[in-house]
Amino acid sequence: MSGQIVLNYDLYAVSPNDPLFDPGTDGLSFGNTLTADASVTVKASTPPPPVPEPQSLLLLAVGLLALGVVRRRSRV
Repeated sequence: MSGQIVLNYDLYAVSPNDPLFDPGTDGLSFGNTLTADASVTVKASTPPPPVPEPQSLLLLAVGLLALGVVRRRSRV
């Protein structure tokens, strides 16, 4: 199995001395603000099944042929 893991992130920080607009209070406040956004992407793939080699198929064919010959001789 092969693949990759990708991690993307953005990190923003604001100094405690910077004024911030906050609609929930008086409209202007001072404080620390830290915002983070992250995403993880995982991509994995499995290799395709192996293709039989021609020699393996030839060996199988010879074995089946030999079994057919042995069976035919036992009938006679």
